[in-house]
Amino acid sequence: MALPVLDFGFFFQPAGFDISHAPFAFGATDSFARAFAVGLSNTLIMSLVAGFGALVLGVFVGVGTVIGNAFGRMALNGFIGLMRNLPKLLILLAIYILFIQNMPLPREPWEPLPGVFFTNRGLSLPSFDFGSGVFVWPVMSRFGLSGGILIPTQFVVLCVALVVYHGAQIGEVVRGGLQSI
Repeated sequence: MALPVLDFGFFFQPAGFDISHAPFAFGATDSFARAFAVGLSNTLIMSLVAGFGALVLGVFVGVGTVIGNAFGRMALNGFIGLMRNLPKLLILLAIYILFIQNMPLPREPWEPLPGVFFTNRGLSLPSFDFGSGVFVWPVMSRFGLSGGILIPTQFVVLCVALVVYHGAQIGEVVRGGLQSI
């Protein structure tokens, strides 16, 4: 009996599907190799953003559990215990449901900072147009926001879930490190 031969010829065939959010252009006629590159780049972007956010939250939580007041220590220890004992998928699902149910519609965006808008479609931020050398700001149009860059809801929710979960893990490591000194 002959062993099966690994064949990666499909990698250069048309993928036949679209990827809605990609750092560079991707269409259904592009190859599986390009789809793999888009997925890899999305993963690297998420890793950098969520890793930095988790590090900041973890240091804050870890230091707070050591030098905070009694109520603060108790709240932060409760946060750490809860996040470390819940599955990531449950945290992700809970944040997604809270986000979708509580974020405003695109016609009524929440603007925490000038030019930064939250809606149930995602996070709209100003973008830089390298061709003209100017910032493009999100503005209200007839059907919601236009201009700038839209970071989809799924990316925001996944980032928040990873930051919260891994921030608690890092916080526990920081607490242990500080207490050992």
